[in-house]
Amino acid sequence: MWDDVDRRIADNEADDGAPVPLRHALRRKLEELGLVPSHATKKMVAFALPDGARLLWNIEGRADTMFLSADRTERARNAGYDVGQRPFIDGMKDGGRHSALSREWSFGEDDAIAVRIADAEELERFAKEVLEMTDDLCLRPDVVDRWVAKLLRQFPGLQRFDQPDNDFDESERDHKLATAEALHRALVQRETEERVAGIIKALSSGNLLNWRVTAPLTPTGDADRSQTDPALLAMAEAALGEAESHAEALARFVAEWTSAVPGNQTDSARQIGEFLLMHLSPNQGIFIRHTVREELWREATGQRFPVNSDIASIYRNEHRFMRAVQAALTTRGLHPRDMIDVQSALWVVHSYKDDTMTDGNAEEQLGNAGETIPSGPLNTILYGPPGTGKTWETAQRAVAICDPAAELGDREAVMARYRELCTRHRIEFVTFHQSYGYEEFVEGLRPETGEDADGEAGFRLVARDGVLKRIAARASSARGATPGPSLDGRRVFKMSLGRNRDDEFYLRDECLEDGVIRLGNPENFDWTDPSFDSYDRIFEHYNRLNPGTHGNSAAIVGPFTLRVAMREGDVIIASAGTTAFQAIGLVTGPCEYDPDRQIDDKTLRRKVRWVWTTETPRPATDIYQHAFRRNTLYRLVDEKLNKAALEELLAEPSDAPPPAHVLIIDEINRANISKVMGELITLLEEDKRAGAENELAVTLPHSGDRFTLPGNLHIIGTMNTADRSIALLDTALRRRFRFEHLAPDGAALADWQRRERPNLRGEGVRVELAAVLAAINQRIEWLLGPDHLVGHGWFMKIRNGDDLDEVMAHKVIPLLREYFHEDLGRVRAVLGGGNGFLRRERLPVPPGLEDGYADERWRYIDRFDEDEFYAWSAYDELVSGQDDDAGMSDAEDEERAA
Repeated sequence: MWDDVDRRIADNEADDGAPVPLRHALRRKLEELGLVPSHATKKMVAFALPDGARLLWNIEGRADTMFLSADRTERARNAGYDVGQRPFIDGMKDGGRHSALSREWSFGEDDAIAVRIADAEELERFAKEVLEMTDDLCLRPDVVDRWVAKLLRQFPGLQRFDQPDNDFDESERDHKLATAEALHRALVQRETEERVAGIIKALSSGNLLNWRVTAPLTPTGDADRSQTDPALLAMAEAALGEAESHAEALARFVAEWTSAVPGNQTDSARQIGEFLLMHLSPNQGIFIRHTVREELWREATGQRFPVNSDIASIYRNEHRFMRAVQAALTTRGLHPRDMIDVQSALWVVHSYKDDTMTDGNAEEQLGNAGETIPSGPLNTILYGPPGTGKTWETAQRAVAICDPAAELGDREAVMARYRELCTRHRIEFVTFHQSYGYEEFVEGLRPETGEDADGEAGFRLVARDGVLKRIAARASSARGATPGPSLDGRRVFKMSLGRNRDDEFYLRDECLEDGVIRLGNPENFDWTDPSFDSYDRIFEHYNRLNPGTHGNSAAIVGPFTLRVAMREGDVIIASAGTTAFQAIGLVTGPCEYDPDRQIDDKTLRRKVRWVWTTETPRPATDIYQHAFRRNTLYRLVDEKLNKAALEELLAEPSDAPPPAHVLIIDEINRANISKVMGELITLLEEDKRAGAENELAVTLPHSGDRFTLPGNLHIIGTMNTADRSIALLDTALRRRFRFEHLAPDGAALADWQRRERPNLRGEGVRVELAAVLAAINQRIEWLLGPDHLVGHGWFMKIRNGDDLDEVMAHKVIPLLREYFHEDLGRVRAVLGGGNGFLRRERLPVPPGLEDGYADERWRYIDRFDEDEFYAWSAYDELVSGQDDDAGMSDAEDEERAA
C-alpha cells in the first residue's frame, strides 16, 4: 500500500513542480512507526491505529496536517497542540467539511480534529503522546503461543533456555558459541592480516551466512580488500562497544562494503555486520535473515516490515522486534539467555518442518509470506557457455520468486507453474537481438488510423507501451491479497467511466470514490420501475417516446444492460479508452435512478465495490483477448477472458506486500543496451526503485508519463559467454546487475548418469559422460579460455549410444567448428586428436607446386557422415587422448602396423 501512497505523492509533486521535503520526512517516519496505509487518494492517506481508530494525513500542499477522532481532543491539547475542529454537520453535503473526512474509510459521520505537524521529530512525539503509540513492538499473543508450541514440538526437552537442553544447544547454540570464541581469538592477534583472516574464517563457518554472502572475500572474489578488510575490523570493534552505537556502525559498514564490492550487496553487508554484532555482543547485538524478518514480523504484528528505511533504522526496527520476542518468551517462562537464543528460536519457527501441522494451519503460520516478499537481488544475470542450463534456471528462479512454495524438484511441475504464472502476467519473457530497441522495450510511437478517444479521425502517432513498461505497470498496481471470489456464475461487463479526456475525468473520480457506476440517461427517464424487467418492454417504451429508434441504440441497450442483464455479484471492468482498464469491481446493489443530478445526464447508477484500482492503466489484453469496443457498457465474451489473471485481480486486499513479478531477458548481451534502455538504466538500481530510499522517476519522451520501476519487479537476464565476454558488456549494466556464473557441471552429469543409467556400454567400453565433458572442456579452455566451453545440459537427455552420437555430431562438433572458425585440426585435437570422430587424410600437392609448399595439407571427414555412428572406441580416444602419431588416416594406420 505504501507504493500507492508514493504514487499519489509523485502526482502531487508533479502538480506542485517541486518536492516538499516535509512530505517525504513525514512519510518515512510514519512507516518507521509501523503504520500501514489502509486507503489513499491524491489528497488523503488513511491509517488504522493499533487501537482501531483512524488517522488521516493530508498529503496535498504543505502536507503538514493530521486528522484524528475528536475523542482525542483533550489529549492533543494537553500535549501542546493547536486543535482545529472538523465536526460532522447533519444536512450538509459531506457533513460540511472536506469530503474525504466523511468517507466510510475515514471518519464517516463522526467528528474529527486537525493537528499540524512541523517535522518528523514532532510526529514521533505526536505518536507517543496523542496516539499513545509506544516504541515497544506489540506482538499478537496467539502468534507467539503458536511459535512456542512449534519450538517445543521440535525440542520437547526444552523447558527453559537458562536450564540447557542438550538437543537444542547442540543443534542451534553450540556452534554459534564456538564461532563467537573464534572471533574473540582472532581479534587479539597482533597482526592485522591475522585478525582479518580470523574474522573471514569465522564468517564462513556454520550455516548462518549463505556462501554467496562471503564469496567476495574468497581468493577468487571481486571485493576490494583494501576497503573491506579495514571495514570488517571496524565493525568487529564496534560490536564490542556500546549497544547504542551499533545501528550507526552497521550503517557505516554497509556503506563501505557496498562501495568496495561490485553489484548490489546491501543485504549481504547487513548480514555480515549483524553476524559480528550477535556473536561479539550476544546480550545486545542481533542477527536475523531478511526472509525470517519479513515473514515473522508480519505474522506477529499484522503489518509489513518497514523496508524503505535506511540501514540504521532497519537495524533499530529489527532490534525492537527481537527485544519484543525476547520479552514474550520470558513472559511465557522460557527465559532466553541472550539474543543467540532468540535468533535460534526464530530460525526454528521459520525453518523447521512441523509434521503435526495440517495444510491449513501451515498456510496460516507462514502467513503466505513467500508469495509476496521478493528475496535476493532484484537484478541478476546468469552467464556461462551454451548448454549449462541458463534458460531452465531462469524458469526455476522465476517460479521460486513468484511462488516460493512451489516444488522445484519436478521439472514438469515447475514448467506447468511457470506457464500458469505467464498466463497471469506475473512473468514476461523477451529475447534481445541486434535490432531490438527502446521502442519495443520501453515505449514507442506507433501509427494508428480511425477515431481517437475524442472522436477525431485520421492518421496519428500514438505512444505504445513496451514490455518493460507493461510489466512495471502490473507490478506497481499489484497488491497483497487473499484469494477472492471465483468467476464461476458471474457475468463480466466493460464500463466506461466517462471518455478518456480531461473534461470527463471528474466522472471517473466520482465513481471510484463513491463506489458506483453511472450511465447516461438523455431522456431522464426512471427505468428502475418494476415494469421494465425485459429488453422488449424497454424497447417498446423508448420507441413510444422516440418512434423509429433502432433496437441496437445505446439509449435502449444501455438501460437494459444496467437494469436487467447485470446482477448483483457480477464483475465490472472500468476501461481507460479501448486499450486499457483502470479498475475492477463487484456489483453490490440494484439499478437506481438519481433524478436530481445536475452536472450531467448520468442519472442511472448501480453501487459497486471497487476491489482493484490503479493510477496507471493496465493493457486490456492482460485480461481479454483484444481491445475493448467503444460502447459505454456491454458484456464481455466469457471465452475471451483470461480468467486466471482476472481472478487474481479480484483477490481481496490484505496487509501482505505486493506479489513479485519477473521479467526474463534472454540473450541480454546481444542488444545495444544503451539503445534499448536509454535513461532507464539508472532506475534498475535497487535503491532507485519506487519506495526506496533514493527513489527516482523519469519522464518518458513519447507519452510524457512519469515512470519508475517498482520494488517487486525482478529482472533476470541470461548471457551466452560464447557470444560475448562479460568484459565487453556495457559497464553501466554490469554495475547494476548481480552476475552468477553457470559453469558446466560434471558432477551433476555424473549424478544424472548414475540415476538414469543410460545404455552407454559396448565393445568393452563404458562411456562416462562426465569424463567426456571434462576432456572436451579442458582442451577448449587451454585453446580459447573459459568462455567457450560446452555445457552439461546437452548430455542429460541421452538414453543410449545413438543419442550420444547425435549430440556429438549435431551439437558438439558444429559448436566446436564455430568456436575454431572451421580450423578442423584444432577441433580434432579437442576430440582426442585421433580418427575416432574426424578422420584425417593427407591431401596430395597439386602438380607443379611440390617445391613451393613444404607443409602438409589435410582433409577432415566426420565419421558420422560416413558411418552414421561413432565407434565406442572414439569416446575412449576422446577421454584418454592420442599421441602425435595417432592422427593418421586409415591407410597410414595399416602401413604403420605393417
